[in-house]
Amino acid sequence: KFLEYTVDEMATVSEMVLVMRVAARRDIRKGEEITLNYGSSWQNAWNDYEAQWERSKQGKPHPFKADDVKAKYKARPFETVDTLSAHPYPEHVETACFLETKSRPDGTIMTHQQHGWDITMFDNPSTYEKYDGSHFYKVSILERKEAPGFFYNYTVRARIGNGEYDFED
Repeated sequence: KFLEYTVDEMATVSEMVLVMRVAARRDIRKGEEITLNYGSSWQNAWNDYEAQWERSKQGKPHPFKADDVKAKYKARPFETVDTLSAHPYPEHVETACFLETKSRPDGTIMTHQQHGWDITMFDNPSTYEKYDGSHFYKVSILERKEAPGFFYNYTVRARIGNGEYDFED
């Protein structure tokens, strides 16, 4: 992103970046190949940059990666809104899933017995092509019920828009 910055914009950057200015000693003809000799000053600047970067990371944990999350939560159920404060996910990790809705065969609306919420029947997307962003929703897990064989049924609230009431249970 810094390649697009002007000199004045670069002067306002607070993070550590390495920038090199290149100047030609003569005019360059169209189509001519250009080679650069970085010289010892470039190597020294790079070594300083690496050392400063390493010092800035000392004592800080490595950021969680997607593979770390998969490994840690592979054999654990997802947290519900009630258990999340005691067992929070790592920073920047949220629950989401691919969802399609379907009608009940008899056309009636399901209602959560304890809370009285209307419940939408969710289904997995029916084709591979439907596993795209239009069927991917952030969800809050309202309830978790264990089923036989380390399997769980979840009641989720899916955010279907940006408004306060744009959700489905």
